Amino acid sequence: MNSASRRERLLAGLLGGLTAALVALTVGLVLVILARGLPEVGALLNQGGLGAAALGTIGLTLITALVAAPFGVATAITLSELGQTGRLARGLRFGLGTLAGVPGVVWGLFGLVVFVQGLALGPSLLAAGLTLGVFTLPSLTLACEQALRAVPDEEREAAFALGATRWEVITRNVLPRAAPGILSGVALGLSRAAGETAPLLLTGAVYSISGPVFGLSAPFMALPHHVYTLVTQHPDPAVGEPLAFAAAALLLLLSLLIGGLAAGLRARLRLGEGL
Repeated sequence: MNSASRRERLLAGLLGGLTAALVALTVGLVLVILARGLPEVGALLNQGGLGAAALGTIGLTLITALVAAPFGVATAITLSELGQTGRLARGLRFGLGTLAGVPGVVWGLFGLVVFVQGLALGPSLLAAGLTLGVFTLPSLTLACEQALRAVPDEEREAAFALGATRWEVITRNVLPRAAPGILSGVALGLSRAAGETAPLLLTGAVYSISGPVFGLSAPFMALPHHVYTLVTQHPDPAVGEPLAFAAAALLLLLSLLIGGLAAGLRARLRLGEGL
């Protein structure tokens, strides 16, 4: 007993230490970026283009959500509730897991061939948003499926015993219970998409634009691409690096905003469900 108890305490201490280290690393990363970036926002505003880059990032995030969220949730429902053990479902899960690990630059090439050239959308906000939507879809689908599968089978069985149809069980029992987890998956996917740079390089992102700052069929500016360009192509690194931190700070705040909104909605859903 004493030996087992010591092992348990040692394991608990190790896990606690790792958790504390991860929390400290995350908080430190956020604080460093904000501390170095926020004081330079004024300089970035004076340089121009910040509003267009922020607006382009928001537009990309919205298009990504419109593409990935409906298809991802629908596919997750199909896998979790309608085809859990079939060969097709297993193959689809394997394919989604594989696609979720494909690098962003490969998805950028896909977007270039399919959306920019194949559908003749040209280098544009719409082509980039569709590319990010397809890029986000596999990981978002798997996250949503995990949330659906976390709902206890007893709840499904109880609903069936009361005479509910499968559709009623899904819409009235499973989805409400899984909604907080689904929101987490969607928020994580959108935050990741908002920070991607490689797909944007091949689908229409530019450092500056002279025309309208927002148009679905025109090239666009985006914060991740702005950071990349300021770091790698600015003629004066001493000037470009602080400006890059400013753009990165705004991008981080956007990601935190997405996560905060999702957390608030999750809390309200859990409160409404009595969880």
